Amino acid sequence: MFYGSTASLLLGVVFSALGLGYVAYGKRAADLPLLIAGFVLILFPLFVGSVWPLLLIGGAAALAPWAGSRMGWW
Repeated sequence: MFYGSTASLLLGVVFSALGLGYVAYGKRAADLPLLIAGFVLILFPLFVGSVWPLLLIGGAAALAPWAGSRMGWW
């Protein structure tokens, strides 16, 4: 059962929707880092209930594929 705030619920929905988009595009483009980031974005709001950790982890997971491609990691 969810006992967090309204803000954490809204952030969870936003990051999960972004993760769904990452998974859909990553599957179509056969991009493994994008798929992994998408699954992380979908699943981590289930385990994190506070707003600041949601923002930090979600922001890092959302920007990781972009940063990795810009720096030549994948």
